[in-house]
Amino acid sequence: MKDVEKYYKETISAKPSKLLQKFWNMKLSEEIVPKTAIDLGCGAGNDTIFLLNQGFCVTAVDKERKVIDIIQNRLKDLSQLNFLIEDFEKVELHKTNLILANLSLFFCEPKYFHIFMKKIINNINKNGYFIR
Repeated sequence: MKDVEKYYKETISAKPSKLLQKFWNMKLSEEIVPKTAIDLGCGAGNDTIFLLNQGFCVTAVDKERKVIDIIQNRLKDLSQLNFLIEDFEKVELHKTNLILANLSLFFCEPKYFHIFMKKIINNINKNGYFIR
């Protein structure tokens, strides 16, 4: 638990991931309708907040309940944000246009990885995106 809290403290002021920023510059700035996203392993919420600021409705997924307080304390408007506090092995995803999994897929137990990947694939809308 201490390592998780240390990670949040060290990353809370970080910019969104370079991969998300690059993808935004290449593709996401095009009109995506509806603007829906799932951030797998949302951590301190940097990518979640970036997407919210771009007008997305975001589902932030993490196994640590602490992320709710961390992210909520960083936002004024929570109306476009949902949380799922669950392990990847048990999480139920919904259809969306973007799934983001920066440095988080390794948190899935190897014996469930193929099932989790099927969930991801089956919940990306046609012409949607998966950033990993």
